Amino acid sequence: ECTPEEAFSILGDNMIFASGSPFSNVDLGNGHIGHCNQGNNMYLFPGIGLGTLLSGSRIVSDGMLQAAAERLQVL
Repeated sequence: ECTPEEAFSILGDNMIFASGSPFSNVDLGNGHIGHCNQGNNMYLFPGIGLGTLLSGSRIVSDGMLQAAAERLQVL
């Protein structure tokens, strides 16, 4: 798991950061605050499991998770 400071330093402030652990918001030093939240397993894993069952997939690849994340970004 990366820290929010690592994520914001690589991706900038135009992103959503959620972690399995609680973190404080990050002062990005440009007058912006990097907001952090906790992505609880109660919300993530059931959705991944349901998507896997509905698609009939035997694996969940990094590319599948990336495609799902990109689609959610559009919504």
